[in-house]
Order: sequence, then structure tokens, then C-alpha cells
Amino acid sequence: MGLIKSLKLKNFQSHKESQIDFDEGLTVILGQTDQGKSAIIRALKWVLYNEPRGTDFITAGSKFCQVTLEMEDGSIIMRERDGQRNRYILVQNGQEQVFEGFGNSVPLEITSAHGIPKINIDRDATSAANLAEQLEAPFLISESGSNRAKALGRLVGIHIIDAAQRTTLKDIFDAEQRRKVLYKNIENLNNELLSYQDIDTIAEKISNLNDALKKLKQNKISLAKLIQMRQELESVDCEIEKNKSILLKLDFIDRMETNVTLIDALYVKHQYLFGLTRKLKQVIDSEKIEQDIISVTQSLALIENSYFTILELNKTLSQLISFNNNFKDNDKSLKHVNIILGKTQDVFNAEKKLLESQKLMEIAKKYLLIYNQWELVNQQLDFQKKVVGKYGQLEKTEQYLNSLTQKLSELFLLQDTKKSMINLELSIKKGNDYLQKVLNSLNKMAKEYSKILEKFAICPTCLKPIDEKTTQKIVLDILN
Repeated sequence: MGLIKSLKLKNFQSHKESQIDFDEGLTVILGQTDQGKSAIIRALKWVLYNEPRGTDFITAGSKFCQVTLEMEDGSIIMRERDGQRNRYILVQNGQEQVFEGFGNSVPLEITSAHGIPKINIDRDATSAANLAEQLEAPFLISESGSNRAKALGRLVGIHIIDAAQRTTLKDIFDAEQRRKVLYKNIENLNNELLSYQDIDTIAEKISNLNDALKKLKQNKISLAKLIQMRQELESVDCEIEKNKSILLKLDFIDRMETNVTLIDALYVKHQYLFGLTRKLKQVIDSEKIEQDIISVTQSLALIENSYFTILELNKTLSQLISFNNNFKDNDKSLKHVNIILGKTQDVFNAEKKLLESQKLMEIAKKYLLIYNQWELVNQQLDFQKKVVGKYGQLEKTEQYLNSLTQKLSELFLLQDTKKSMINLELSIKKGNDYLQKVLNSLNKMAKEYSKILEKFAICPTCLKPIDEKTTQKIVLDILN
């Protein structure tokens, strides 16, 4: 058992801040009524046994309560309580430990530190033998006879015999209960065994039924095989009937052998006649070629006229190529203009760029007209190509065809030019859209600028007052 050296109370009931030093042996606290004697006992119980519960013992007007217990071995047990904290602090051998969340019990380390636990008189009965409150009877005098006997029995060790007796009686009672349950189970099992008296007869019946079931399964398999064989036999009978009918229809085979011999002879004659016909056709084709040569020779003057026409078309093609080169230069100029339009941020030059785009649109329309003329020339070239194609056997005509092939390659070049013109039109359209957006933005900013000028009525340059007429004039100058 530990010895208490001193007790410090802070804000505990009537004690704002008190300290009590204890001596060895029995300590009796004396004094007048309502001077805090019972509060000291309650403080000791609060530290030693976590009693009483709640916060009613905190001094009125204070929010914090602290009781410190110093033991003879130097250990310090501190109990604190406020609105949020409820803890023990143990300082032992220079080390501090904090205990929280212990509920209604006392931490084992605290009990071991002070060594003043409650005495267990029985399993459900305890007694604080080291503390006695005011008007309390001496130790064990106020207890019942059974508790006094149990306490004295603990002093001499009889409580061990009592515990052994209780355990033995409990074991005897439990064994008796188990014996009754086992006898009850045996009786139930015997009753259940009565229902299995005919088990040998039933097992023999089951064996006979299993044999019958096996035979039944075998018969079922045999029946399925027989049914399948009958179906196959029926299909074979059907095939036999079909073959019989086919054999009856093949009675004319003998006559067909004679006809085949006759057909072979006719086929040989047909091959001979076909060869003669092919030779005759070759002779006719040779005569037709000779007639075509004579006709071509007679049409030589017409070919010469076609030659001069082709020369004129070649001249026209050269002009179109020149136009194409000019168109490419204009296309580069237009791309340059688009780059300038993309980089420009000066809205006041928008109208000037719009006029330049309109001029480029007119140039594009001119080239589109030239392209249409080129398509007409292309049609004439196709016509001349067909005319010259009729005289493919003449060397002069081959030269014309080579020239026309070159013209076709140039025609493809002009078709690429047409695609470039279409792209040019799209670029001009995008430029016009951009210029329109710039003009719309300019008008919008001019209106907002006009509102700002009307609101402040001050010239932004000279900071002089201006009227509405002057404001409108400034806006018109911006737009023009």
C-alpha cells in the first residue's frame, strides 16, 4: 500500500486552492461545519477511484478543476477536468504519462502508482477500506453479516475455499444438465431408430429397382438403335425406287450412241466450213483497207486545211499560256494581299483593302472568261483530233497527233489553272468576309466611342468641352 505525502486542490467545491500534507499512520480531518472537510474526502475518491462522476464538484464560476496527489515515493498523480478535457497525468521517475478516454474505470498505471485500490469483499461487493467519510460507521460495522463474514474470510484465506465450492457446485450443476440433455438425446435417437426397423427389406427393394432400371436403360438404347436402323432402311428403299425409275428412263441410250456418231461427222464438216469462212473474211478485209487508203489519198487536201487550223489553235494556245502566267502572277499578288490583310490591325485601311479585293475579283472574272474561251478551243481540238484520227496510216497525220498530245498536256495545265482560279475566288471571298467583319467591328466601336464622348462631353485630344454635333463629326471622320 502506498503512502500519500500531500494533496493539492484547485477549484474543487469550496477549495479555490488548498494543500494538505499527510503524516504516517491514521489521519483525521477536524473542523467546523461547511469548511470543506468532506470535499477533501471527495477529492481523494475522485483521484483514487474516479468518483464522483460529472462536473458538479467544480467551484462555482470556474471552468477548470485540478487535484494533485503526491506519493511518498515521489510519484505525482494529477487529475484534471474542464468542459472538454477529462484526464489523468502521471509523473513517475521523471517521465510524464497522460491518460484520456478511460470511461468510468481507473487506468491500471494510476492504480499501481498509488497502491490504494478498493477491497473486493465479493464478486459484486467492494469497499474503500482506507477512507471513511463523516458520520460513517467503523469498517465492516455498517456492512451486512454476509459481507462481514466474507471480509473476515478473505483475511484468513477462506474466500478461496468459498470460490472453490461455488465453482464445484457450478460444475456439478452443469454436469447434471449435460447428463439430462444426453439422456434426452439418447431417447430421441432410440425413437428414430424404430422407424428404421424395415431397412433391410427396403434395401433389397432398392437393389431390385436399380437392376430393373439398368435393364430399362439398356432396352431404351436398343430401341433407339432399332428406330435409327428402320429409318436408314426406309431411306435405302426410297433410293432403290428412285434408281429403278431412272433405269426405266435410260432405255434410249442405245439410240443415242448412233446419234453421237452422226454428230461427230457433222462437227468435222462444221470445222472445215468455219475455216473457209474465216479466210473469206480476211480477203474482204484486205479489199476494204485498200479502199480506205484510196479514200484517204483523195482527202489529202482536207488534211492540209486541218493542219493550218491546228497551227491557228496552237497560236491561240500560246496566248492562253501567257494568260495563265499572268494569272499565276496575280495569284501571288492576291496571296500577298491576303498576308497583308491578316497582319493588318488598322481598321481605318479596311475600305482601301476592300477596293483592292474588288479589283482582284474583276481580274479573276476576266480570267474565268478566258478559261471559258479555252474550253471552246479544247472542244475544237477534240474535233480535230477525231478528224486526224481517221487518217492514222499517214506520217503527216502522226505528226499532227503528236502535236495534239502536247496540246492536251497544256490543256491539263490550264485545268490546274482553273483550280487555282477557284481557290483565288475562295480567298477573295474570305477576304471580303474579313473586311465586312472589320467594317462591322468599326461601326460598333464607333458607336461605343460616340456614346463615351456623349457621356463625358470632352474632346479626347485637347480635353475641351464638346457638344453632340461635334461628337457626331468626330465619329464620321473615323468612319470615312
